[in-house]
Amino acid sequence: MAPELHPFYHPSPETPESPKFQSLISALQLEPHIEGGFFAETDRSTSTVPSPFPTSKSTTTDFVDQRPRFSPEVRNASTTIFYLLTPSGPQGGFHRNKGRTVHTLHRGRGRYVIIHADEEGAKKRIETFVVGQDVEKGERLQWIVDGGKYKASFLLPDEEGSSESEGLLISETVVPGFEYCDHDFLSSEGLEELLGSGNISNVSTQRGRILAHESQILEALFSATTSAVDTSTAEGFVASDQSIEFTLQIPSGNDNDLYFTMSGPSSASWIAVGMGSDKMDNSLMIMMYSDPTGKNVTLSPRLSYGHVEPSYSSNITTQAFGGTTIANGRMIAFAKCSNCQSWKGGSIDRNNTAAKFIWANGPSGSLSTSDVSAGIKRHALYGVFEMDLTKAIGPPIVPNPNTVSSAATKQDSNQTDHDFSSALHACVMILAFVGLMPIGLLILRVMDSVKWHGWNQALSTVLALIGVLLGVYISTMYNRSKGFTSAHQIIGLVVTLLMIGQFVLGFLHHRMYKKTQRPTGLAPIHVWLGRVVIPLGIANGFLGFPLALNPQLNWAMLAMVLLVVVVAGPLAFWRWRRNAQKAKTAYGVAAGGYSAEPWAMDSAEASRSNINLTDMTPLGYEPSRM
Repeated sequence: MAPELHPFYHPSPETPESPKFQSLISALQLEPHIEGGFFAETDRSTSTVPSPFPTSKSTTTDFVDQRPRFSPEVRNASTTIFYLLTPSGPQGGFHRNKGRTVHTLHRGRGRYVIIHADEEGAKKRIETFVVGQDVEKGERLQWIVDGGKYKASFLLPDEEGSSESEGLLISETVVPGFEYCDHDFLSSEGLEELLGSGNISNVSTQRGRILAHESQILEALFSATTSAVDTSTAEGFVASDQSIEFTLQIPSGNDNDLYFTMSGPSSASWIAVGMGSDKMDNSLMIMMYSDPTGKNVTLSPRLSYGHVEPSYSSNITTQAFGGTTIANGRMIAFAKCSNCQSWKGGSIDRNNTAAKFIWANGPSGSLSTSDVSAGIKRHALYGVFEMDLTKAIGPPIVPNPNTVSSAATKQDSNQTDHDFSSALHACVMILAFVGLMPIGLLILRVMDSVKWHGWNQALSTVLALIGVLLGVYISTMYNRSKGFTSAHQIIGLVVTLLMIGQFVLGFLHHRMYKKTQRPTGLAPIHVWLGRVVIPLGIANGFLGFPLALNPQLNWAMLAMVLLVVVVAGPLAFWRWRRNAQKAKTAYGVAAGGYSAEPWAMDSAEASRSNINLTDMTPLGYEPSRM
């Protein structure tokens, strides 16, 4: 009787793993494997040997970076991993290693299929067997696959006739040690080249070995076991600087879904591809960034209406399949996007031979969140490419980025970008509140120059107003700030009004004092507004950097504030001592003595004060034309 070649379980990445498997995955510290299933490297021998393999290109290294400190001239003597298949991730796709692999069963049952691609002959021998605990029935506890042979695996129930499985958990030891450049996947074209396109009639097996003319059955198995990395017709794009890779498959039916893979450097805070236009306006964007664990990704479908931060759309959903991970310096997603062929304001036309797409990378960093509406920074790289969508039509399966064609894809642009407006806003406001305004106080208190104090404060007020206008403009670009409800924005507007009021009161007081040579009631209000505006403006800066997703810059601002205190503090103390000494001298001359706040005295007392307008008019003040 021929063995049952179709999979018993089918991938269901949208279904969470059961608590039992979640506990096992956590206990063994497993992570998603590029072949499907989960794995963890448990040993890498510290002994090395010269590499026995010639240097050659691997399809896998186009998709996964080599590990750090890899040297092509040597290999570790051996490596060992745990490998797990579960009912939600029950299949491992066809692949081969150059090294010899020893497999050891720990628990569960599964079927392995081996294509002996290293053997002579136009059509290759195919072998299949069951691994499990029932050795009396021919199930294997240990099996070896030599280098150069393709293998695939899929999960079986723990017992024949049952539907329950505790998962297939094995160990694999590769000799010499595993490297991604020694690994590659089998494409459907490669399968046909190896096996031919024989008829599936007269199906038979001999001692567990499938005859070569049954290749169509195996191809059906191959399509099923590689649902996360299928090799059917699809279109792919790779940016010239490798900053993003994107493959797309459009189902040939009438549904509104898309299947895609996307990858980019994990050093970027986010990466995204936009569909429907060569501009952000009316584009559907699939955005990807790190989840809280740093080992997997969050997918966020968003819509953009203008050159502003795209907003999450709950009407569009994404489902990540097996193989989605962060590994070897890359974020990688194998996914399905539902309701993605048309959306409010746009659509994609499957008959378009030059459809426009946009792509972008965020600045360096990590969002580390599962929030699909997470705020992002402005892109650091962006570009435009076009794709022939007629060549992307195929079955409803995720394409394999290692085998898709990019012949009908063209990159139109690739540009770097900088968020100058946010940086300028921060610099202008810090210059005004941490720099010029405290300097204005020193000009008045230490240099006794009302004229230059006025000019300095006028300049700082103008700069602060420019900073406010920049802040309002920037706020309209981001979802987290366009509502103007954050503490930084509210306090900023309050400080702006107080600052304008203080400047106007200071100007009016100066004009009135020139005419009357007496203190005015505006002076104390002006002085106390300054005592509020400057500290409140500085404190508000510490709220601004977190709003801009740059909280680490608060340390730099704190250093600048402390520097101002260290420089201005001794000067202010010296001024206070000087005034105190002059006050003692004036006490013996002026009948009323010294008063620090002459506006609190009646006019007769104020006229006898030695300074007339402390905090506004220095000793020896002469009204000048301004």
